[in-house]
Amino acid sequence: MIAGIVNADFEAIISLSIGDSEGNIYAQDAIVDTDFKALSDQNMKNELRHNESLTVKAFSSLL
Repeated sequence: MIAGIVNADFEAIISLSIGDSEGNIYAQDAIVDTDFKALSDQNMKNELRHNESLTVKAFSSLL
């Protein structure tokens, strides 16, 4: 699993670090499309008030 955050637009965001062949590391935030629509906007806002972060599963296609 990869831990991330949910922004004000209800987008799940994770931080990725990618290394090149010369050893340089590049950091980039990425939005994860979870396709999660089970909660209404108001219910989602209520949930997010109680949770500061979201844990999303990493799929091999993401990496």
